Amino acid sequence: MQWMHERRECAETASELPTIAGAVECVREIDQRVAPVLVYITVRPDSLAQVTARWLEQKGFAKASLICRPAHIPFEEGNRWKAALLKRMYLFVFGIVDDDPSVLMGFFPSPGAESKVAISSLPHGYKGTLFFFGHDEDEAAAILRRVEENIDACRLRGVCFDRPSVVVCPDWNEVLSKAAVSMSSD
Repeated sequence: MQWMHERRECAETASELPTIAGAVECVREIDQRVAPVLVYITVRPDSLAQVTARWLEQKGFAKASLICRPAHIPFEEGNRWKAALLKRMYLFVFGIVDDDPSVLMGFFPSPGAESKVAISSLPHGYKGTLFFFGHDEDEAAAILRRVEENIDACRLRGVCFDRPSVVVCPDWNEVLSKAAVSMSSD
């Protein structure tokens, strides 16, 4: 964790990160055959935007816009920022692929969250699909149970919201397959 914390804003580290197996090929396939990839949203700081754009191009990812976490958003709030951004982009962005459970949790208010921030500023309301990859069914089920517990606690407080569809995908090939099915049914 210390190494990650020290390297978060390091251009050299960002430019040397490996890709996840199957990611480049499946993202290109999604872009060409399922739906255009419009944007890459990352919690990498905006100070690394040029390095990240160059990394995406060098690795062969589909061409798309890039949005990095603004400097005023603390890293720990990055996934809630990402979820809120997706809520605003819904009419254009119908789905996201991510492997971080905190992105999934960012779509739903945490119990007591409404006492910390204005309810209207919470990122709930995204009606798109989250393709949650890199976790087996048991891991994903445990995370989804936590989400349901948060939702139940918020409903008891009178907070209602739309939620994204969550599609569990253990790997990128499953993301491609399920994205194709999801888009063909829309």
